[in-house]
Amino acid sequence: MISIKKFLTSDNRESIDAHERMGNLLLQAIGLHAEEGERADYDAFRATLADLEASLANDKAPSSVFVATGGARRS
Repeated sequence: MISIKKFLTSDNRESIDAHERMGNLLLQAIGLHAEEGERADYDAFRATLADLEASLANDKAPSSVFVATGGARRS
């Protein structure tokens, strides 16, 4: 089993930067590969993902990736 716990709890700046980048890339990929369907729903979904990306950029805490993941999952 693969675990990201060591990255989430690490004080190593390189690990923290990689973790932050991973979260942003995953959110971008979800938005990029989303099926359009109804235009209003698609636009709202993309806006939600953009807000989550912005929140990750503004809050550098490792726990924020969980908040962003939960938000993306509910969208």
